[in-house]
Amino acid sequence: MTILGAFVIPVALLFFFISPISLLPLLVVVSIFEVGSIFNGAIGSFEFGIAPFHFVAGLIAIRLAQQIWQKGKILPSDSEAIKPLAILLIAFWGWAFCSAFFMPNLFSGMPVYDPREGVDIVFSQLAPLRWTMSNLAQAMYLSLNVCSVLYAMHMARTEKQTKKIETAFLWAAGIAVGAGLIQRIGPWLGWSYPYEIFANNPVYFVGGNDQEINGQQRVNSTFAEASMAGAFLSAAALGLLASYLSGRRSIWRLLGLILVIMTLIATISTTGFVSFAVTGLALLIYFNPLAKNGLKSRLSTGWLAIISLLGIGALVVALNPSFFQAALSVTAEKGETTSYVNRLMSDLYGLLLFKNTWGIGVGLGSNRPSSLISGLLSTLGAVGTGLFALILFKIFKMFPGKVAPSAMQMAFWALIGMLVGGAVGVSDLNHPSLWGLFIVLVTQLNRYSAKCSAMDKIAARSRLHLYGSLQGGPGGLAPAD
Repeated sequence: MTILGAFVIPVALLFFFISPISLLPLLVVVSIFEVGSIFNGAIGSFEFGIAPFHFVAGLIAIRLAQQIWQKGKILPSDSEAIKPLAILLIAFWGWAFCSAFFMPNLFSGMPVYDPREGVDIVFSQLAPLRWTMSNLAQAMYLSLNVCSVLYAMHMARTEKQTKKIETAFLWAAGIAVGAGLIQRIGPWLGWSYPYEIFANNPVYFVGGNDQEINGQQRVNSTFAEASMAGAFLSAAALGLLASYLSGRRSIWRLLGLILVIMTLIATISTTGFVSFAVTGLALLIYFNPLAKNGLKSRLSTGWLAIISLLGIGALVVALNPSFFQAALSVTAEKGETTSYVNRLMSDLYGLLLFKNTWGIGVGLGSNRPSSLISGLLSTLGAVGTGLFALILFKIFKMFPGKVAPSAMQMAFWALIGMLVGGAVGVSDLNHPSLWGLFIVLVTQLNRYSAKCSAMDKIAARSRLHLYGSLQGGPGGLAPAD
């Protein structure tokens, strides 16, 4: 058992037996420990590590099985607006799960980017497609993720339960920021970063440890690579910004946003920078905080947020001039690097695999490009990608727009930021942080739709009572003689 396991295992088991619903916020918190392990072992020469996310998700899957056994149904009731989303999710899981076992045999021998080798390999050294343990692992990971979402649909019913899951995301962001800041400033203070806690899983290669660009250390926090840390921190920053612009304008939330952005900058991640820039622009256009609509508080809030963001960038450059060149090398000058060419080739080849398999795909866990879009097309084909797109469309359709509570705005825009980050440079469909955010937003949408449905019923009864009163019913106007 590892140090991380000494904390996660007893807490998870306690929740499993005493308070099963609390497993959901715990899952969201531990989703950031991407390369951490609660238990390491070996079978012969095969080493393995159990990630805290998968351990907690496994306990949730057991609870979901008990729920299904007791109630005899896996889907929410017909009266719940979340049911169509659950159907789409199960259909997506079914196709992806089957693809992991059938497609590698159907297209056996076709050259692919081996998921264990990554994308920075020579194009001429692609591996022949065959069924491997990567296919099994990805299928199992996706099964655990889907079970967790279905469990959240069944169990997260009350305002208090939803609030706990929302708060868990803030805790996850806070831990990631804290770990990132320690990694950044620790060397100046003589501290050593606790890699033995956050990066102790032998299954994963940690590409961010002590990685530098133009003399600037890249922060990967609790993630495998700086790009993955950048994707999550960008999502967290966008969520906090959306929450701030939509109503939660406390000084503490603004300070939290500043800390997240400072840590995001320290990752020097193309993925994080592009995700924040693209989604942030869409966010500002959506809320239009600088519009002269007579709401002085909103106008001042918009300027305060924008000036704060610009001030952070100016301060970083002023205090550390070499940082500008490092950031430039991963953005404007990135197209000149070998890594960029390799990643671009992997994405283009993913599209070629989609074409060569007649739109079917080589199966979940069979190919690893750089982008989530290319990854979906090359592995799950048109059917899997279409189902995933329908899931996102259903979520966007259920989202109530600008009238949504600020906490829901936070989760919604954070999820968009994570998806944009995935499209830029994180191809892992089973990325724990992505599914953690998915759970947060789904529980919010479920609770919001149930609340609106209850209010509609109350309003309908009130109209019926008023109509009866006007017709001379009990408590109404008596008919004239």
